[in-house]
Amino acid sequence: MPTRTMLAAVLMIMLKQKEKLSAHVEDFLQNPSVPKRLMETLKDPRHPLTVPRAKKITGLLRDPHLVRKWQKFLVPRMQTNLLRRLQQHPTEWTELPLVDRELAKRAKIRTQKERHGSPSKA
Repeated sequence: MPTRTMLAAVLMIMLKQKEKLSAHVEDFLQNPSVPKRLMETLKDPRHPLTVPRAKKITGLLRDPHLVRKWQKFLVPRMQTNLLRRLQQHPTEWTELPLVDRELAKRAKIRTQKERHGSPSKA
């Protein structure tokens, strides 16, 4: 099961924010006062960035295949428009066969609904 830390790192990489994430984590690890100030600022004790989490993110950032590994989890949850965009303009992490299969599956479901008539929303 994916963790929030891993998912956040993957999404940042997908959004071309890897360098920014890396810089923030490095700053966090080099400045011991940052965690306390961050917790005070965010006032969210549930998921604070901790030294172990920061070290985990550092390790994740070293994995060149991290985002590709997540595609089986992410592709079925992506919006159809994003999948179409990835199909037309793949990124270095895009798993085109997964994207193609997901779009075909959605098209089949849409066609079946249209043939059988979607229930009206009253």
